[in-house]
Amino acid sequence: MSTGDQKTCNPQTGKAPAQKAQQAAADRLSRALRVNLHRRKAQARARKSTETVADKAK
Repeated sequence: MSTGDQKTCNPQTGKAPAQKAQQAAADRLSRALRVNLHRRKAQARARKSTETVADKAK
């Protein structure tokens, strides 16, 4: 491997810096979507339990 190759490719991961940045962005998006889904499910469960309590009060 020449010195020029080491600048463009990380020998441990085999990925160029641009690929690593793209993968990091995809990982951040994936995590954000997962957190959003968990939050929405929790909100739906909270609404459902509130409706159930209101129905029992009638």
